[in-house]
Amino acid sequence: MVSRLYPDVLEARSATAQAEYDLQSALGAEEIARGDLATAVGTPASVAIRFNRWIKLPTPDSISETVEETINRAFAQRPDLMQQAAEIRTAHARLKEDRAAYYSRCRSSPMYATNDTALYPLSARMTGLTLTSRRGSKRLGPP
Repeated sequence: MVSRLYPDVLEARSATAQAEYDLQSALGAEEIARGDLATAVGTPASVAIRFNRWIKLPTPDSISETVEETINRAFAQRPDLMQQAAEIRTAHARLKEDRAAYYSRCRSSPMYATNDTALYPLSARMTGLTLTSRRGSKRLGPP
């Protein structure tokens, strides 16, 4: 009888240890989230931030602002964020411009002729191909 219960006891102990580990992991994650929140708000990490229970908070009947209005209001309250957003937009524009200048472009302009029943390409000599690279532009094909 003891030999049959022993695996069940080990399994129960294992489940208890896993539950304790999960609890400590959740408590650690909560502390990390509190520290991240304190950093985002600009307070020292040692300051305890108290939270209201979600159940006690009243639910609004409707939302009076659009998302864009809310974002604009937040930017108006935090000019440093507005400046960072402008710097990010500038960096993205500069990156796009640098990529466009770096990568080569290849444009072709085939010439077609038609008769009453079909559309067919002209000879390869009459097709124009322009290669654009960082060193300049070169036209291949007929002048």
